[in-house]
Amino acid sequence: MATRQLLTEEGYINTENKRLGENFVDLYKPNSSGGIDYVEVDEMLKSGIPRADVRAKLKKELAHLDKNDTLLFVDKVDLSKRILYRFGEDPSVIDTRTCLSTPQSR
Repeated sequence: MATRQLLTEEGYINTENKRLGENFVDLYKPNSSGGIDYVEVDEMLKSGIPRADVRAKLKKELAHLDKNDTLLFVDKVDLSKRILYRFGEDPSVIDTRTCLSTPQSR
């Protein structure tokens, strides 16, 4: 919960009722490109990727991004560990991209 609170200080809206496809995201905010930046907060493995059940959820959500949307995964323990996914990316990227290989800029 502390991580989600810190993300609200970055302008994200803490919610449990914003849908992305069939799933609900943890946080979101409109972005300067006219899209929405969605956020999921959960446990990151030592390898730098989300847990398997979370990866399955992220894959479903990635398929529902619109052109200017992003999907950000944030480690619940370390706010600096983030993985950014963008519209049009192949869902398999969720199994391979780590917080160490994440492009942070837009």
